[in-house]
Amino acid sequence: MKRNLTLSGLILIGLFIGACSLLEVNPEYLYKPLYGDKDPTFVKQAFQGAAEIASHVSLPENAIVLKGSLTDKLKRRVRSELKRLESDSTINEIILFLYSNGGGEVVSWNLSDDISNCTKPVEVRSCMAYSGAALILASGTKGRRFVYEGSYVMIHQARFVRGPNPDTDSIFDTPEERPLWMDASNHLNAERLAKVTGQSQKRILKDLVKGRWLSAAEAVKYGFADSVLTKPLKQEEAVQ
Repeated sequence: MKRNLTLSGLILIGLFIGACSLLEVNPEYLYKPLYGDKDPTFVKQAFQGAAEIASHVSLPENAIVLKGSLTDKLKRRVRSELKRLESDSTINEIILFLYSNGGGEVVSWNLSDDISNCTKPVEVRSCMAYSGAALILASGTKGRRFVYEGSYVMIHQARFVRGPNPDTDSIFDTPEERPLWMDASNHLNAERLAKVTGQSQKRILKDLVKGRWLSAAEAVKYGFADSVLTKPLKQEEAVQ
């Protein structure tokens, strides 16, 4: 019986990693929070929200799905869809479904500006908004920023990663410059988040440096969102 339980556990782990791959999300962001210990049930809750998006075959014509890591490729696609919907005279508002573990910092700044400057209301519905994705959530039209029940929002300080990301590849010439850029980046993020959440830059900077996880209700209280969605997508009325 013990052997059967072990085999079942391995199968579940395999299915979990496979689901992460299909959703283009690093599983570490789900089962291993970057700061502190978090109840593992949030993994199941986050996947429930993602499954709602994945299973909603016929999204409204005014919908954009922002799923996965914030990369230049994703930014180009979202920007293109925003421009298309903004120029469509038959559409009065835009819905952005958000499920992201964060990624390129500059990408999050660019998309935040695009959403904030859109001439039409942009409603954001989030079932995962980690790191830079939290800024995107908060940049939606006030009164139209939603988080799904059981989802989480997470913010943390800037981290330098040398790699293929054009946002960070050639910023530094020496390791001594890295702390200076990280400090400047934290202050820029705090300034942007303060504008869209209503919190003070001082408080946000403290939370960024320490790292903070917020439940759906906490995200509303903090100012990232306006209310919590409790209905599955398929039971909601499509916004026309």
